[in-house]
Amino acid sequence: MAAAASEQSGTANGISAAAAAVAASAAAADGEDDFVRFRRMSTLSGFMQHATDHGWGPIITAVMRLAAEPNTAALVADLQRLAALNPRFASAPLRHPTTRHCHWRPIPDFDVERDVLRFHALPGADPAAERALFLERSLDQGFDGARAQWEVTLLSYGAAPAVFDLVVRMNHCLGDGTTLFAQVMAVARPVGGGAAAGGAAPRPSRSPPSRRGGVAGLVQLVWGWVASAVMVACGVAKVLTIISRPGDPKCCLTVSAAQVQERKTVATAVVSLESLRRCRGKECTINDVIMACAAGALRRYLLRRGDPLMARKWRAPVLSTILLFGAPRQLAAGQALSANSFASVFVPLDLRNLPQSWFIGVLSYAMRKGTFYVSNLQGPQGRISIADVEIAHMFNFVNPSLAFVLSVMSYGGSATIAVAANTAAMPDPEAFVQDFMAEMNALEAAAGAKEKVT
Repeated sequence: MAAAASEQSGTANGISAAAAAVAASAAAADGEDDFVRFRRMSTLSGFMQHATDHGWGPIITAVMRLAAEPNTAALVADLQRLAALNPRFASAPLRHPTTRHCHWRPIPDFDVERDVLRFHALPGADPAAERALFLERSLDQGFDGARAQWEVTLLSYGAAPAVFDLVVRMNHCLGDGTTLFAQVMAVARPVGGGAAAGGAAPRPSRSPPSRRGGVAGLVQLVWGWVASAVMVACGVAKVLTIISRPGDPKCCLTVSAAQVQERKTVATAVVSLESLRRCRGKECTINDVIMACAAGALRRYLLRRGDPLMARKWRAPVLSTILLFGAPRQLAAGQALSANSFASVFVPLDLRNLPQSWFIGVLSYAMRKGTFYVSNLQGPQGRISIADVEIAHMFNFVNPSLAFVLSVMSYGGSATIAVAANTAAMPDPEAFVQDFMAEMNALEAAAGAKEKVT
């Protein structure tokens, strides 16, 4: 059983008809050479955007429980500072009409309050359950390809006026979770005021470079080719690494590419950092404890499901025909108008060479190399605030492409274990979280017993 380590990131159709129209107008107005001015996506980011095109949304989500209601103006100001850190935050993905490569096109008149910030009111009878349902429904919601690839939603609860949650969702094509988290932390501030909590310093967004003439233009063009070649080589190296890995044993947690779009759900649990520290030995790290608990929880879960790594064959039904129904134009003699009569016509369809079929095939091959992802993000050392409001608690998770993603984030003296699962493989992530906690409690008890002996 392999766990793929992750760095940890509208509509579900990715680059939509609106984005296609933008691409067509850009090509018509400026010509295809205009794409030289746009920053090209890396191969991996392009693959993430391609995945979004086909209905799989690799979305990174961070959830922050706020101590009070934030001021809208202050929140907009902080989000504007965040957008200034990275030009991609104010850009939309755009495909080259010929090469089909993804580029970043700056969004005209980008406005954070209009394009990014959302407000959503929930009843508030059970804030925890209502938030969980909101997060579950947002797991597979992608972004309109003609708009910014991130979204911030402020959740309020009618029956609980003192409870507010800030949900930040970002498309993985913007970057890995570690980078994005550092940028979010760069706009946060320590409780009580002071400089930003951490991360890169804001830098002004730059307009795309203009094309030069003469030798300088030739050097600029060649440099662009070299940079593209390096990006492609890095992407190929990552793909070859996946190909060279042996396949993971099949079990009840194995997800096929056809099941990627099944319903997703999230389960969480909070543990104290002190408990995690008590579990580790002298030569161990927190990551060692997390992986040990994950391995033990996985064993417990598979044994309870009655499938401890038993090999199973899986065959995907391939659609080869489509059944069309239509009413006949003329009724047979003696038939009334209310008669139940229809004609059936079988039309053969060749789906082998469709782009989505190819993408699903590649995704299915890659998914056989692992079963789940594990991500561990170290949060800020002290408590922080955003929009002048303290963040009481926060955690993160990622839309799972495999069976599930186990995400761990530390903040304020505790760590949150979040499991985002594909219900086709793991219909009960709460059970896995409970198994994880049971393993951690067992490790903590064993560590305590060892201390008494020594």
